[in-house]
Amino acid sequence: MRTELRITATAGTLPRVHAVGGLAARHTGPDTVHLIGTAATPLGGDVLDIVVSVGAGARLAVRSVAATIALPGRETRKSVAHWRFEVAAGGKLDVDPEPTVVAGGAEHESITTVCLEAGARLRLRERVQIGRTGEDHGHWTG
Repeated sequence: MRTELRITATAGTLPRVHAVGGLAARHTGPDTVHLIGTAATPLGGDVLDIVVSVGAGARLAVRSVAATIALPGRETRKSVAHWRFEVAAGGKLDVDPEPTVVAGGAEHESITTVCLEAGARLRLRERVQIGRTGEDHGHWTG
């Protein structure tokens, strides 16, 4: 499955959200959105394409409602998540989702690109747990 998520924050308005696939986002405050799984993802073969843009002078906090579990698919074990964070001058972005758990037999790759203009601020926290109790380990690349 291909998942696309776009979150755009502009000063003085609620963030805009556009989502297709297994991930969505919901407003939980004037400058806060929570990521929500709408389908089991990422499974082997899935590609997640996530872009978060914060305009000049805008603020945004991105959280998630639960951990993400990467699982192997029937035909392939590997899933990929492309994250892109763009923050304009004077913008503030705080990204702190729950951990990604890479289950036994799964391979998950996370590619993160950050674009900050002068005076922009970003706090980015990524937590990954490799494997679960009682199963073989998974594999993560970031």
